[in-house]
Amino acid sequence: MATAGLTDVERVVARAEALLAKAETEALPLGLSALDALHVATAVALGADELVATERPTKPIHRATGVTVVRL
Repeated sequence: MATAGLTDVERVVARAEALLAKAETEALPLGLSALDALHVATAVALGADELVATERPTKPIHRATGVTVVRL
């Protein structure tokens, strides 16, 4: 039973690490904030068609790739 729990934790950690790597890949060239990069990476990972944001269209988040960012 403990082995199964450890496997679950390892899977969660691996997914989190992959998400953080994707966020970093998005953030660096676009100048995204860390939080915006995590939002974009999560939306992409979940296969979202759109990411709704309150940011002005001139903000870096609107240059994100992999998901269309729309202003609320």
